[in-house]
Amino acid sequence: MLTGIEFLHILQDIRMDFPILEDFFLAISSRVFYMVIPIMMVVGIYWLFDREKGEIISLGCVSATIASSIAKLIVAQPRPWILDPTLERVPGAHADGYSLPSGHTTLSASTYLPMAWYYRKKVILAIIFVVVAVLIMMARLVLCVHTPLDVLAGIITAVVMVLLAVKAVEIGKRSDRAYYMVSAAYIVLFTLATIYACFHIEVDLKEILQSSGFFYGLMIGRLIEHRYVGYTIKERTNYQKLKAFIIGILIAAVLLGVPMLAIPDIGTFIGGVLLMVWCYALYPMVMMKKDI
Repeated sequence: MLTGIEFLHILQDIRMDFPILEDFFLAISSRVFYMVIPIMMVVGIYWLFDREKGEIISLGCVSATIASSIAKLIVAQPRPWILDPTLERVPGAHADGYSLPSGHTTLSASTYLPMAWYYRKKVILAIIFVVVAVLIMMARLVLCVHTPLDVLAGIITAVVMVLLAVKAVEIGKRSDRAYYMVSAAYIVLFTLATIYACFHIEVDLKEILQSSGFFYGLMIGRLIEHRYVGYTIKERTNYQKLKAFIIGILIAAVLLGVPMLAIPDIGTFIGGVLLMVWCYALYPMVMMKKDI
């Protein structure tokens, strides 16, 4: 398979000549940049600025993430240092399991790049989004935890799932029946893919649970919101927006973090469900009924 792994030798030599690059790209590759900040920005867009854009990006990034997780198990591409033992594994680079596609790339490309497109008229902001996404992708190469093919596959996965999300939200606006049909299609598709991965591949179930909790939580949250909430964004001052955002994020962090710490095996799944139901159904309901 043409992976472009030879390119990693050049990057490894540069990294070793300039050790500060390792520290920099380890920081850029951390969960803060590729997961926490994007999630916070997406729910902030959904709660306070543009519900439709927030829904599209959230559906795109969550479905892209679980698609990436399942694809990794099906393709079963080993990490670069296994393919080529002369490549050094960098400690702390969050590189467990299989390699293709790159999960960091998939998540960052499915969040930062759509945000850059939607806010392209705010040029500086759009440039920042693109630069951060590219740096995260470069980090996976510089740290030699992914090949260029892994990164390319991550980008393709992200683009495909975001475009599907755009179409899904567009179709869902036509009628209640269309909305439920689209949601059912997503659930059936990813459930069948998950079942296939679990029963036809030698895999630790926890690897699937880590991403599927966010997916099913989002699906449940969207259905509850559509059926019972009908969320509309209120006019708020900047102070009110900041207050609402901080309250929502703090509660979301508790709902995700407590199960993860208390139940090591399935806590991420439970926390992911609780987080998404809170962000896309319960908190919108609270904001509509209370003066937040």
